[in-house]
Amino acid sequence: MILIVDDNPTNRFILAKMLESRGYTVSEATNGPDAIEWIRTNDPAAVLMDINMPGMSGVEAALEIKRLLGSQAPAIIAVTSDNTSVRQIECKDAGFGGFIPKPVRMQSLFEIINQHLTPRAAVDP
Repeated sequence: MILIVDDNPTNRFILAKMLESRGYTVSEATNGPDAIEWIRTNDPAAVLMDINMPGMSGVEAALEIKRLLGSQAPAIIAVTSDNTSVRQIECKDAGFGGFIPKPVRMQSLFEIINQHLTPRAAVDP
């Protein structure tokens, strides 16, 4: 299972379709607090996290997930239109396992996903 966290429904839809086309199972959250709450009761193989969300940013949400779960935290991959080198460094420092610029290209998405897990790991048994 891969959790997609993005406040924009179109972005969630596109990412979900890309992942489902390769056999991944997905779930969605619309903001950081919802993602944190979802992760408390579920065990995603990875999280695709938008960085620029209202209220709690993706960086803040990722830091909270890492704080709560420590070494048991899933791979969290930043997905953002803010692809400056400063933002990439901020994401790396926050413990993100990768960085995907928007608009998301399938090749980039799956290169990073494949670094962290296999398709079987993200599909429900």
